[in-house]
Amino acid sequence: MRITHNYSFKRSFIVAIVAIALGIVLVIRPTDVLDYMVKVIGVAFCVAGVVSLLLSARSGMRSGGIFPASGVGSLALGLVLWFMSGIFTSVLIYLLGFTLFVAGAGQLAFLIAMRRVARIPALSYLSPVITLAMGVLLIANPFQAKETIVILFGATSIFWGASHLLNYRVIHRRRRANETEIVDTDYEEV
Repeated sequence: MRITHNYSFKRSFIVAIVAIALGIVLVIRPTDVLDYMVKVIGVAFCVAGVVSLLLSARSGMRSGGIFPASGVGSLALGLVLWFMSGIFTSVLIYLLGFTLFVAGAGQLAFLIAMRRVARIPALSYLSPVITLAMGVLLIANPFQAKETIVILFGATSIFWGASHLLNYRVIHRRRRANETEIVDTDYEEV
């Protein structure tokens, strides 16, 4: 009998290559990627709106004609996202910045309040301060910050994919070197 693994090495290899390729695109063209993402979401809303309109037009002929508000709304939102993608990416960065600011400030306030109850190590304040600073940075300069975020995500994706490929190579070599045959034999209990 041969030892088998559930782990798909081919799929793992492909995922690592895709992660590296995606990371390279994100690092090279960060602004375009955000705009395209918003446009793809806009296209999805447009398709959903058109399908809804077509289905309601088909069923409306039989049921007395109901106005397809969700189809019109989806189509309108999709067109707005397509033609005004830059505005929506900036709004998303502002929202992310505000969220980080509130989260950092809340955590910092919690730690300060907890000083009365227990001794809080100075290192505990590092994460909320960084989170608060990132929130301020995103709110103060969303256009530069969104590119930086996408570039960091892309660099992380490249690093993850490369380390995944390295792990894949090591595991694959060890797997081939350690392929063993297990022979079923009879045994006696003592």
